[in-house]
Amino acid sequence: MEKEKKYNTDINILGSIPDYNLITESLIAEFKKQDSNFGNFIFRTANTMPRFQSAIKNNFFQFAGLEHKNLFLKAITDETLSSDSKLMVLFWQLLYSNELFNQITKEVFFRFFYSGRATITKEDVLIYIKYLKENNPSLQEWSINTIEIVASKYLTILKKLSLLGGKVSKEINHPYLEDPLFVYFVRFIMLLHPGKKILQNPYIQTGFMDISMIITRLKRIENFAYWDINQIGNDINIELKNNDI
Repeated sequence: MEKEKKYNTDINILGSIPDYNLITESLIAEFKKQDSNFGNFIFRTANTMPRFQSAIKNNFFQFAGLEHKNLFLKAITDETLSSDSKLMVLFWQLLYSNELFNQITKEVFFRFFYSGRATITKEDVLIYIKYLKENNPSLQEWSINTIEIVASKYLTILKKLSLLGGKVSKEINHPYLEDPLFVYFVRFIMLLHPGKKILQNPYIQTGFMDISMIITRLKRIENFAYWDINQIGNDINIELKNNDI
């Protein structure tokens, strides 16, 4: 029997954080063991601060192991990595840490992305959450108002991560992973799911590229410093090398 998935409403809290670049700054401060009280954020009342702190910790400080933690730390502290690339690192981390965000993203956002849909609406997300509610006991007590807020805040998060554009209709952006970010992506998904056949990795679709493009980039000579690669038929096997991103 499949284990029941655990969902929460952290999406509502995360969607209310005004600037995701400030999340990165606060995470860096926390990792450097500075006195980080998330003072960069301007909250409506002092009472809201613990909620934001808790949500950030629960959704960005969860790791599969020490290698995952070190990889994440190196990425967000890398001064050569662009701010947009660091937002993508936060996006992948949120996929790992938040089950509801993961499910909606894979079953709605990426289905639209790869099918060529230009926009995504609150109603699109709401329909899927209602489906989850009908099939998951832990969501039975969620009110229609709660799931409507989750649907709206989900889209807000994607917009703050630069994955959606537009003021009225939410237009789906098509980000390009710069080379260091692509290397991070490969190492990230291989650490979460160490199987050598990378094209079968459950996170492979989150790279915003079709399979042919992923194969082309994996085979670039400049990336051989980061992994060994061999192809047998349609299978691509990757062996990560022990080095930095």
